[in-house]
Amino acid sequence: MRLFECWLWIGDTYSYSSNREKIVSSCNTKQGKASILQLPKLGRTSLDQASQVHFDVVKTNVGNNYHPNSGTFIAPSAGTYAFDWMIQSTWTGVVYTQLIRNSEVLGEVVADSSHEYEFHSATGVVVVQLSEGDEVFIRTHPTDASTGHIISRPGYRSSFSGWRI
Repeated sequence: MRLFECWLWIGDTYSYSSNREKIVSSCNTKQGKASILQLPKLGRTSLDQASQVHFDVVKTNVGNNYHPNSGTFIAPSAGTYAFDWMIQSTWTGVVYTQLIRNSEVLGEVVADSSHEYEFHSATGVVVVQLSEGDEVFIRTHPTDASTGHIISRPGYRSSFSGWRI
C-alpha cells in the first residue's frame, strides 16, 4: 500500500521556493481525510544548492508520516521501503536532485533541458531498508548548481511518493 503521494503545485509559474506562505485546505479521499496545501502564484526564483524540496500537494498520507512543511517522510517502523520521485525541468535548464536518508545519499537524478527548448524530466526509484525514525527527503544537489527551475503544473507534475514493501 502506498504510504504517501504528493506533488508540487506552483500554479502557472515554473519555480520552486521553500519559503513561501502556504494556504491550507482539506479534501476527502477513499482512505480518509487528506491535507492539501496550495501555494500562491509566484515569479521565477532560483534553486539553492542542498535545499530540501517541499512537495506541497498531499494526495495520500497514510499514518501522516509525510510532513509537507518540511518535505520529510519519517519511517513509522523498521522495514523495506520503496521511494520514487520525478522532477521536471524548465526549458534550457538543468535540475539536480538527490534522495536522502538522514544524511546519506540514496539516489540522484538530473533533469536536463540545457540544450533544448523542451521540458525534460528525470525519475528515480530506490528500495531501501529503513529503521524506525529514519528521515527521507528530496533535496537539490549540494555541489552541482541547478541552472533551471522545477516545474509543476497540469501535465508536468514533479512528484515524490513512497510505500512499505
